[in-house]
Amino acid sequence: YQSIFHNCIIQLSICTLICYIRFMNKKTSFLQALELTREFTTIKRSVGYRKHHRENDAEHSYQVAISCWVLNHDRKLGLSDEKILKMALVHDLVEVYAGDVDAHGASKKKHLNKKEQEQKALKKIQTKFPELTELTNMITEYDKKDSKESKFVSIVDKITPVHHVYHVGTTYYKDNKVTTESWIEWLHKKTDYQNLPKDLKEIVDEITTRIQTEYKSLFYNS
Repeated sequence: YQSIFHNCIIQLSICTLICYIRFMNKKTSFLQALELTREFTTIKRSVGYRKHHRENDAEHSYQVAISCWVLNHDRKLGLSDEKILKMALVHDLVEVYAGDVDAHGASKKKHLNKKEQEQKALKKIQTKFPELTELTNMITEYDKKDSKESKFVSIVDKITPVHHVYHVGTTYYKDNKVTTESWIEWLHKKTDYQNLPKDLKEIVDEITTRIQTEYKSLFYNS
């Protein structure tokens, strides 16, 4: 009986140790997520949703996530809410180390180096925050743009700023000499318009129509 009791004590100790290690790993994941998202809030973007305000990446990502969730149901797209919410929340996380490259105001050199800098940033996140594999896997899926969810999130990400510029009344596009034609060309290229499913093309078409009518005055040479 002593031998059986001794073995039971050993087994219980091992189980307790395993549970403790798992708990500590979860705690580490939690603390790593806090550190990463804390840094995320320091990355400023070029436009904002109110006057004299430049939104940060965390604000932008939250707004994209909510907008995707609502639009998914409004348009009856049938996409995974879980996937689009996660993807929207992490889609710009690499900018913690790569920085935000202004879509229309940054230099040509910055745009040429953007992909390389973001790949380096992703590797840095993977190294510095090894417990956050689900986040980094989601970033990778978004970057590949293979899934319909990733294409959808990318569209919403690209069309959000123009609504801010319109409602706040800034001269962002005029200052950067962006015409309606060049903006539409940029959007089609960024979203790979020709290869989009029909229901996603319709979303792009609607904002394109608005750019050519209601939002036309925002642009250069309008």
